[in-house]
Amino acid sequence: QGELGLVAGVNGDMAAAAFALPSAITRADQIGDVAAHLNFATWLGNGMAIHGMADRSLKVINQAVDLTSKSGYSSVPLQLSIKKIRALANLPEPQFDQSRAVVKELIATTLIQAQNEHVLGAQTELLTEAGQLAAKQGDFAGAEQAFVQARDVAKKAALPREEGEACLHLSQCYRAAHHPTKAAGVIDKGIQAV
Repeated sequence: QGELGLVAGVNGDMAAAAFALPSAITRADQIGDVAAHLNFATWLGNGMAIHGMADRSLKVINQAVDLTSKSGYSSVPLQLSIKKIRALANLPEPQFDQSRAVVKELIATTLIQAQNEHVLGAQTELLTEAGQLAAKQGDFAGAEQAFVQARDVAKKAALPREEGEACLHLSQCYRAAHHPTKAAGVIDKGIQAV
């Protein structure tokens, strides 16, 4: 049922996902399936964060993070940390402003973990989040650096969707900085990648 909830969410049926995923988490807890709880909580938390419920998403994600430490995990799974970053980054003001330093620190530590574990996809996601955070703060040089790194890592990992997304964000950054020629060139590269 949880997997069907994931499929429903990916297909845009948020009501079915919103019913199936919490039910799957409850059932996973009943049978002691920690991995299932973490998997479904990661997806549920991400869906909530990107659909305007970042504060509620954090509750789901923080419970899952607590479960990892109680269950003997040596570190928080990368995707769970990435979803926590996304939830924090999607908080409304002034909550986001209050959590900005936490987000930066979590990005930095999770990026080190992803590099140590050689997980290029996670590195790409984290660099993209770092770039979006920098752009949100008006730090176009920092945003450019992060998006270029994300693009390069995605290209190295043969992840065309992630490479295209990094190019899209880089193009937006160049447009905001009034560099339309750079923006056009990088978006063409993103289109080619995808």
